[in-house]
Amino acid sequence: MFCGGKCEINKLPKEYQFAHDLSFFLHDILVQIIKSGEEAEIFASRFKIDSPKDLETFSVLSGDELWVWLEENNYQYVLDDLVLRQATVALLSDFCHFIYEALKCSKKMKLTVAFALLRKPLKDNLFYLEWLLVNKPDFLKTFKDGLSEPTTDVRRDVIKLAVDSIATPGLYGSDLIYDFRYKKSANFGFEGNWNKANHLITTFRDFKTEAQNFNFVFSGEEERETQLRFLYTRLPYLLNYVVEVMESLLENIEKTDPVYIESMRLRRLAGLTIWAQSLDPIHCGWDIEKFSEKLKEYLKIECPKCSQVYSPDLKFMGILYEGGKMRCPLCGSVSRLPLKSVRLTP
Repeated sequence: MFCGGKCEINKLPKEYQFAHDLSFFLHDILVQIIKSGEEAEIFASRFKIDSPKDLETFSVLSGDELWVWLEENNYQYVLDDLVLRQATVALLSDFCHFIYEALKCSKKMKLTVAFALLRKPLKDNLFYLEWLLVNKPDFLKTFKDGLSEPTTDVRRDVIKLAVDSIATPGLYGSDLIYDFRYKKSANFGFEGNWNKANHLITTFRDFKTEAQNFNFVFSGEEERETQLRFLYTRLPYLLNYVVEVMESLLENIEKTDPVYIESMRLRRLAGLTIWAQSLDPIHCGWDIEKFSEKLKEYLKIECPKCSQVYSPDLKFMGILYEGGKMRCPLCGSVSRLPLKSVRLTP
């Protein structure tokens, strides 16, 4: 049937549809961060030049000439602020482009392409955003001198600090975040699938190509099922972490609306709870049950009607996630976001 290019192919099995939709929901939050930030001009450097002479010079320079003049006239703080803001939006925009295309490919069951596209944003873009969050001066100095491939120790240190810096630090384990993205010997991490998606032949012992085979090329129904299960038992976890990193990073650049942040966090946590509860721990390859327990610690709500604190029932979690509404199990009242979440120290 001809549909004028408006039909969207969806070959995704039903059991993975919620995880896919949740992943897109988290992607869309990141896109909204970019759009809202650009509308509010928070990615444009803001500074004051008191000298009329300097202001006149500044107004007629651009590009490399402006950059050199700022360095030579003691305006390094202006350059640093500009790099911070521009690097943040550039890295995040690039991240979103790759995630969007990866999710579109996954929906069409083009899993080799999906895995290949996920490698750069989750390994590279995310790391530099984490670095900007936890050690801006070190990033700016290294960026100025010339970036090089970070060492394992540097990656681990940055991720640990990032996990401790987000609004839900106890929800994530820095070792698991690292292993998902970088540890080649971790069979529950992405490295094996990323390498197989990008190379027809791999020789590393933990994902060595079998005899008379090419990586992913001859995948049958069973192999594709394994790849889908792998992807959708991990991707929402990582994407929500990215949202947390970006919200904390933007707080360091410019204050954002706390009501919106809290409301979206409740919706995200509700979606993650539904997702986590639907997974079979045997098929996850990592401790999804521990993650589910941690979610409960953060998903505490104060009812605006009776002022009691409660944890939403799973059967009402979809209403909170999709509609931004919650029913209090104590007094029965239905409330719309924004709702007041209660932070508990894990």
